[in-house]
Amino acid sequence: MNIGGYNFADPQKIGVADNIERAAVYVVMTHNSVSWFYLYVGQTKDLAERFENHEKWNCWLKYQKSGGLYISYLREPDEDKRFRIETDLRDRLPGLQCNKQ
Repeated sequence: MNIGGYNFADPQKIGVADNIERAAVYVVMTHNSVSWFYLYVGQTKDLAERFENHEKWNCWLKYQKSGGLYISYLREPDEDKRFRIETDLRDRLPGLQCNKQ
């Protein structure tokens, strides 16, 4: 899936994707029957961390649409590159209500 010019993995429901062990930039998103909506961009050294414990979990729940919560990720082992990609996407993607709070 192309997100902001980067080649991310296809979205997976949160709860399925949260056991993936890898360093990555990730986008939390939701959808209705027509469109995807970006809620949050982050980066982590280990996607296996449980998203239900994330500090923005309640924000994601607040803004989710009828299609539920999904995550798409871009593997990137280099921490500096992850931060650059995260910053770039936060500056350019529409929405991201949970990055603004």
